[in-house]
Amino acid sequence: MFWNNNLFKTIRKKSPLLISDLRVLLGQKCWSGLSRVEAGKQKPTLEIVILYHIIFDAPLESLLEQDIYQLKKVLVARAQEQVDALRSQPSDVEIFDRITYLERVYEKCTN
Repeated sequence: MFWNNNLFKTIRKKSPLLISDLRVLLGQKCWSGLSRVEAGKQKPTLEIVILYHIIFDAPLESLLEQDIYQLKKVLVARAQEQVDALRSQPSDVEIFDRITYLERVYEKCTN
């Protein structure tokens, strides 16, 4: 699986830091794991994502773009499933409010 193509490498290359410098800053024992992340061959850990954000001022949303996209797809399906389940119940104000909220979640994830 390829992850963010070469986003992490591109971000680092805009700075004067070498991968060996970054390895130390990230607390990595060897550079090979970090190299796989930068090559898009390994998904970065949340710690690496946050540290790239701090070190390089990289927006978290861009670093997590693929995760966000995948989770939105999952959330859309789950929200629709829950709306369908709620619609099968006798309607009252509480059910209506929950459906309305879930529909907003759905819209936020599809727009």
